[in-house]
Amino acid sequence: PAPELTEEEQAFIDGPVEEFCKMLDDWQITHVDYDLTPEAWQFAKDNGMMEAYVEHDIKTMAPINYRVGMVIEKTGDKEAALVGLCERTACHYHLVLETQAEPGKRSWKSPWGNVLNACKRMEMFDLTEQEIHENWFVPRTLGYAKAMGVKIKVSDWNDDGIVTIELDE
Repeated sequence: PAPELTEEEQAFIDGPVEEFCKMLDDWQITHVDYDLTPEAWQFAKDNGMMEAYVEHDIKTMAPINYRVGMVIEKTGDKEAALVGLCERTACHYHLVLETQAEPGKRSWKSPWGNVLNACKRMEMFDLTEQEIHENWFVPRTLGYAKAMGVKIKVSDWNDDGIVTIELDE
């Protein structure tokens, strides 16, 4: 059976998503600019599209994170959540140069500044490192931890770029 959208989801599709799609020119995006226009990025930011993406990502990863949560439940070792969030993910492993590990805590220098600098040279991604931290990384990480059944704290954005995740007993 085809999935059914809630009234709220359908309104989102019929409203902001429809308007957003009218702003897009596939040829311009994929062959000329290699990115959305600044206006399209701003529209996406202003109309909850980043939040919708994060919600989708959390739902997609829920089965994996639930399994990590089952390991935590069986062993009582909440440290497994930090390992799962920071040390055994391809994204973290490939982007973060060094992770400081302490019991119940992980810290590292945010990699998003380097990623954005490389992308901006190609005129891609009208985002800031702080926006990525606040609008993608923090809610996504908290959502993953919730699916694992673990409470964590994620540091606020700091100009030094140091990110910290801690178990919140």
